[in-house]
Order: sequence, then structure tokens, then C-alpha cells
Amino acid sequence: MHFHLGVVGKRGSGKTLFCKYLSEKYGYEILRFSDILKEIAKQQYPDKEITKKFLQDFGLKMKKEYGKDFLAKKILEKVEEGKKYVFDGLRELEEFFTLKKRLKILLIYIHADDQIRFQRLKKRDNINFENFKIADSHPVEKNIEKFKDMAEFVLINNFSKSEEFYKKIDELMEKIKKL
Repeated sequence: MHFHLGVVGKRGSGKTLFCKYLSEKYGYEILRFSDILKEIAKQQYPDKEITKKFLQDFGLKMKKEYGKDFLAKKILEKVEEGKKYVFDGLRELEEFFTLKKRLKILLIYIHADDQIRFQRLKKRDNINFENFKIADSHPVEKNIEKFKDMAEFVLINNFSKSEEFYKKIDELMEKIKKL
């Protein structure tokens, strides 16, 4: 019996790196909540530039209209029997509970210190500290801390080299195999 994995963490914590590594080394399919939201946004606003800020606001609007777990319901439509998935970017507890009703899933929380996340995002997205703090304070991002206490596993990713993080992921996967 294999577990699906739900990955939560603040921007720049290493969620994407975690998911890519699981896909490449362990054969997990990646399903990103933000990709599903982008698909819906592009259908509704075909001529609109889909920025991070727009996506955050659009996600809030959709959750108000259709419930906090609407993305989880959409993502479940893509799940195929026999495959193992890593779900990247849960933002609402209701999303996780909806997945857990249908799937055998473990919650992984990835933590990185704010200063390290800022340095990563500055390099990746070319943002300044003020914009980093503004994005972090968005209501969508605020929910993420709630997941930490309910996660089966918390990975600390304050590493400067990916290889160091990969070792921690491999250790985690050994623990999961034993469950």
C-alpha cells in the first residue's frame, strides 16, 4: 500500500523541489493546486495576465463562491487509480480533509526560515523584501501555518544546496515505507 503525499509550506520553502525530486526518484505524479486554479482562471479570463497576486485574489473569490475545498474536488477529478500522487500547494484545511476522505494521504509540512525563503524568492522571482512581506501577509498564505501542527512529518529546509535537502527527503521516504 502506498501513500499519496500532500505538501504544504510557505512560498520559497522548497515545495516544488520536494515534488520534483519525488517525481524523478520515486515515481510520484505531481498535481499542483495552483495549476488547477490557473486552468480555471484562464478559462474565465482568457485575455487576462495571470499573475501571482491575481491568482491569490481569484482563489479567494472562488473559495467564497464554491467552498474552501473546491480546488481539492477539481484535483480529485485528475486522480487515476494505481498511481501515486504528491499534491503541491494545499492552502486550506478543507482541501486536505477532502483529499483524505478519498485517498490514503500523508501531510508533509516544509519549513524554511523567512530570511532563507526571502533569499530564494529574491533570486527566483526578483522581489524585494517589502513585496515578500506583502505576499506573505495575503489571506491565502496565512492559512499555511495551521497545517504545521497536523502534519505527519515536518521537513526543515534551510539548506543552501539541493543535495542536502534530498538526503532529508530520502530519510523521510524510508520512514514512510515503514508505515
